[in-house]
Amino acid sequence: MHGMNLSIVSCCLLLLGWKQCAGATNGDDVSHNSTSNGNDQGFGDCECVPYFKCNGPTRNTGCDDFLSVCCESKTQFQDEIIPKKRDRGCGRRNPNGLGFSSNGDADHAQFGEFPWMMALLGRETTEGNLNESWSYQCGASLIHRQVVLTAAHCISGKYMMYKIRAGEWDTRTENEFYPRQERTVKTAILHPEYSSRSLTHDFALLILESPVKIQNNIDVVCLPAKEEIIDNITCYATGWGRDNFGKEGDYDVLLKKLEAPILDGTTCESCLRHSRLGSRFKLHESFLCTGGQPDIDICKADGGSPLVCPIKGKLNKYYQAGIISWALNCVGVPGVYANVIKALDWIDKTMTDNGFETSSYKY
Repeated sequence: MHGMNLSIVSCCLLLLGWKQCAGATNGDDVSHNSTSNGNDQGFGDCECVPYFKCNGPTRNTGCDDFLSVCCESKTQFQDEIIPKKRDRGCGRRNPNGLGFSSNGDADHAQFGEFPWMMALLGRETTEGNLNESWSYQCGASLIHRQVVLTAAHCISGKYMMYKIRAGEWDTRTENEFYPRQERTVKTAILHPEYSSRSLTHDFALLILESPVKIQNNIDVVCLPAKEEIIDNITCYATGWGRDNFGKEGDYDVLLKKLEAPILDGTTCESCLRHSRLGSRFKLHESFLCTGGQPDIDICKADGGSPLVCPIKGKLNKYYQAGIISWALNCVGVPGVYANVIKALDWIDKTMTDNGFETSSYKY
């Protein structure tokens, strides 16, 4: 988490490390098949191409990125491939991915599985730093074609400029079947009650210079209804979190996901009182918690990234319950999120005040 100085907790980034996935098979988004073939007998010369351009067996050899395969020239598609259209509407998760499904690693999201997931990039604007490259700051989520929701602590200061990247999945390549998009952040609006000391009301809305184009791998997330009861359910947190606790960790190259069971506030507060926060710690109402189990590693996530939960009675539709805010360490201690329900009135008012409709995230 960049640009932060917390006196109460040390912030860290959540989610599990990952193992290289063992190949790929196509899903229902592309009208051809490309399957991994471990037998190289009779296999001619091949070249690395994006997976969706191959209509035959692929050699089990290393290409530069996860989305490329070694394919014989005679089985490569030469014509333009037209993607199938999918249903629109907020919160639509694609559990089998778009175009193909990766095998074997449950810790990683499929390509296009969470189309609202955004990467927030930043760079300094002070003299001498104007030519610095963009660096990854936080995760974020799309709630309107021109508005992104993230954590206030991700916006580190007035000498920074920001942009978002939509449709990102494998950070090593741009060979995704659906292109990613980038937009400059025009205005960052922090919650008026945000505290950089305690991280209460850790909400920020980012207004983009221009709207993103909605496509199969880029779409908005729903926000919960005020009366939604977020308890005793399992949700998902996503991000490109570090593989080790603290500054020495490296970011992952593939988007990760973590199943995160919701904890009620009383249980979370009790767990945290047994940590270094001490017996007098009180969980603020603007937070909610997940995890706390000894077998779930929740210390390495991206601040600002969404926590999404299933909408009852609606298959593969999700609302954003939280924003990753802070955590203490890796094992057995709950992760803490900004509770989106507590910010709904502020989000709606801010959207309206800036000329944006709120129906984009209603369900």
